[in-house]
Amino acid sequence: MWNQKRKNLGLLLEVFFSFLVIFAVFTFLVHNFNRYREPLGFDYGRVWALKMFPSGERDSTYEAHTERVNREIDRIDQIVRYYPEFESYTFTSGNIPYAGSQHLVGMSYNDKSTNPFIYSVDEKFPEVMGVEMVAGRWLDRSDMSYDGDIPIVINRQFREYFFDAQEEVIGKKLDDPNSDQTYRIIGEIGNYKQLGEFSEARVAFFQPRTNDAATALLVKVKPDTDAAVEARLFDDIQEVAKNWNLEMQYMDEMRDNTLRETWIPSLIFLIIAGFLVFNVALGLFGVVWQNINKRRQEIGVRRAMGATKTGISGQIIGEVIVLATLSLLLGLFFALQFPLLNVFNLPAGVYLVAIVLAIMFIYAIVLICSFYPSLLAARLHPAVALHEE
Repeated sequence: MWNQKRKNLGLLLEVFFSFLVIFAVFTFLVHNFNRYREPLGFDYGRVWALKMFPSGERDSTYEAHTERVNREIDRIDQIVRYYPEFESYTFTSGNIPYAGSQHLVGMSYNDKSTNPFIYSVDEKFPEVMGVEMVAGRWLDRSDMSYDGDIPIVINRQFREYFFDAQEEVIGKKLDDPNSDQTYRIIGEIGNYKQLGEFSEARVAFFQPRTNDAATALLVKVKPDTDAAVEARLFDDIQEVAKNWNLEMQYMDEMRDNTLRETWIPSLIFLIIAGFLVFNVALGLFGVVWQNINKRRQEIGVRRAMGATKTGISGQIIGEVIVLATLSLLLGLFFALQFPLLNVFNLPAGVYLVAIVLAIMFIYAIVLICSFYPSLLAARLHPAVALHEE
């Protein structure tokens, strides 16, 4: 095979492009696996999400509208607190986990600035969502009526972006570059991946909600709570908030839908990549088989001169591995540009692991495709091979 380099150019290119495809696949898989391993930061189990939207004509002034919404939220609060089927509940802004809604605000500290995710919540949010504190404290009822600096709870990514590793963050103040508003840190949590397991943990913080920002009610229900409770809750809320549109969702189902939206395109990509690799494997198998058939006389002569079956088989496999190695060296040159140039802003470790896995995968394919033809070549009897020629 080595003496037929020009004929094997197609094989070299096939292995080269296969390596690039497999490298892309493993980069995708390693990156998503790393994201999945990161803590989610909350517990979605047994959580009902009731989205609430005031409908109808707005009041004549913003103040009048806010006053009416506050009054109706207070009435809903009075209803929900007496449900024995509920362990806890919380009012929050509409950008709840798995909803796909995002609220951002400008934030700056010293010479750093970004647009973190912002969540408007109340003091019961950790009870419902299982959020755990790392430092400081969570918002309490006294924080709901703040004057001056807005008290906030930040996540780990917020701390890592704005502050040094050992810097004390509790009590630090930050500015909104687009207004005169200032924020004061009172607590810190770990991850909070609102968009789901396969999403990036973004810079984010939690601030006290106002009633007019409470467009979602999250309820932690007791085990075995059925749909009859949901229907009763709808009816009770509609009695006091007649002009509100209500939409109930279960957070575990919201999670399933989010994962499905992530994996369906990914699965299509993996199927296409698998089809390409399968075709390359068939092509490689055919090339090896064809080369062996063309070299039957050579193989017969070597067997007649005392070459062992293992030697014949090893030579054929070795030649294919050498050709594959040449292709991999070329592919490796291009693959290494991704971590060196920080393409797609992924950690270098993701690319390096993907490169190693892709190389191992290509060598495995090469060995599998060349093993059986080489085994048949090694079993070829010298007399038969020479007689055929």
